[in-house]
Amino acid sequence: MVLKNINNLYLIDDFQYRNRPIFLLSAWLIYKPIELFQQNILGFQLAYFLLQNFILYLTTIFTNKVFEIENSIRNYTITLILLLLSPIFKWTIFEAGSHTVTGIIFLFSIYFYKNLKILNKLCTPIVLGLLFLTHRSFIVLFLYCLYLILIHEFNQKNKIINLIKFSTLYVIPIGIYQLFKSLFTSGDDHNIEYYNQFFWVFDFLKGEDTNGVTGWYCQSIPENFKCYFFDNLNTLYFMYLPVLFCFIYLLLNWKTIKNKTILKPLFEIFFIINIFWSFIGWFPPVRFSFYSWGHLIIFLSILIFYQLNSWNEKILYCLAYIFFFMFLNHYNADVYFQMNTFHTISAIFYFLVLFINLRKKYRNVEI
Repeated sequence: MVLKNINNLYLIDDFQYRNRPIFLLSAWLIYKPIELFQQNILGFQLAYFLLQNFILYLTTIFTNKVFEIENSIRNYTITLILLLLSPIFKWTIFEAGSHTVTGIIFLFSIYFYKNLKILNKLCTPIVLGLLFLTHRSFIVLFLYCLYLILIHEFNQKNKIINLIKFSTLYVIPIGIYQLFKSLFTSGDDHNIEYYNQFFWVFDFLKGEDTNGVTGWYCQSIPENFKCYFFDNLNTLYFMYLPVLFCFIYLLLNWKTIKNKTILKPLFEIFFIINIFWSFIGWFPPVRFSFYSWGHLIIFLSILIFYQLNSWNEKILYCLAYIFFFMFLNHYNADVYFQMNTFHTISAIFYFLVLFINLRKKYRNVEI
């Protein structure tokens, strides 16, 4: 157990979280004072619970900041509840899952898009490199930063130099950790050695066998895109009511959306994340598609809540959201399109919000 002995991070063979040291080190630091009073499984769960709540707190703060939501205890509380009901937090709040940080990628992308000059600071790529050691999907945020440096004119004269400097600083913390790992462990990467994640592409190009160990593997081109496409559909089925509501609401209110500038980086990073995970070659249901579609729907849902003008609409909307996500199965349950009593109630509340919204638009046109 890593929390009991941090050295187990390197002593246990084929440990899949070995390449996420910052996440586990954070949990270990939280556990140390808890260990004085509780040294069993409850102590471990408490440590992860506190860490997950800290991640939830940071995600809440960043969400309100980049969406330019008025600072108030009420608004922070509402955002926190909407995020907490997201399946990725709902099912991981007591667990050792670092995937709860993946939503922050969307938020940082929007922040960098709105504050391009921060990309010139030396600390930015170093921080991104450290975040990579929390969860590997932060490489997508690094790629998005390179894209921003390349297409925008805030550093037009030194684009190539800035790209090289940014990339070099980014790999420094990663390289230091890889060197440390190679000195004290076998250096094996469980996700590559066992699952052949992403690296199957090199084997495929060399004509080598890329068959995986379970039925979730699609490690040839274009089969990987087909498998990921159907997994995307599973994720949309899994969140069917919020997906339908967000699509209809944005379609009806596109011209009046406040802070519409944040939608561009939101959809850009969504697209890059989607392309990135299509190459993993291992597609357990919903898990990796949630990093793109799932987070997108959650953040759009939060954005829409703060677009609503009346508290009648907001209360109905919250009830719809709560009834849907509170009674949503775990994504490992293999039931993606479920209609139950609570979801029927949720659908009614979502419909009422749209009805009130359309009625207001009709009245404004008549006036």
